[in-house]
Amino acid sequence: PYWVAEAKSDTRQAVGFDPHPFYDDADSQAFVALQNGIPCGRITAIVNHAHNRHFNERRGFFGFFECVDHSRIASALFDTAQTWLQTRGMQSMRGPTNPSMNYSCGLLIHGFDAPPLAGTTYNPPYYAKLLEGAGFQKAQDMYAYHGHIRMLDRLDPKLAFIAREAKRRHGIRVRCYDWSRPEQEALRVLHMHNEALRHIWGFVPLSAPCPWARRAGLG
Repeated sequence: PYWVAEAKSDTRQAVGFDPHPFYDDADSQAFVALQNGIPCGRITAIVNHAHNRHFNERRGFFGFFECVDHSRIASALFDTAQTWLQTRGMQSMRGPTNPSMNYSCGLLIHGFDAPPLAGTTYNPPYYAKLLEGAGFQKAQDMYAYHGHIRMLDRLDPKLAFIAREAKRRHGIRVRCYDWSRPEQEALRVLHMHNEALRHIWGFVPLSAPCPWARRAGLG
């Protein structure tokens, strides 16, 4: 009852039906399952070339999975995606990624008593049974944390000390984004994003699609 659909325009881009920079370096194919002519499931098979180069793997992905509570239909979707990936040289399959780890990913297994948050997956509880019944096993636990600005007053004082010392020792300062220098600022944000997340499981550095960013060596 808490489920909220994503904007259709966002989904069309993420799946690849409308232009999206992810597919400059990825291939995909969407599939729909029909029962008596009525749609009852969907899946997208994805080859993320950036991931495979970064991790030196031949791994395919699946995403945008939705299905009725029926193991045979779910297995047919997974088998179809797997076959498509195998014909392109992929040796394993991981998911859900919609379409990659830089977007919504994973399967919700706890937290069905709360509304969904932007950028996170939200699926019926029976999805875990469908995936495990098709032979999938958990690759990684992922957690989402809820915070509110009112919680700042109750933080451990030691955290404030650590923040002050980090700023003092390393000359860290916080400033507003300089909109008069958008290209340089975008490069800084991209660099900080990739450096901050490079040790996170499954993370693939974001590329810079703009020509000026490629000239700067970050594309």
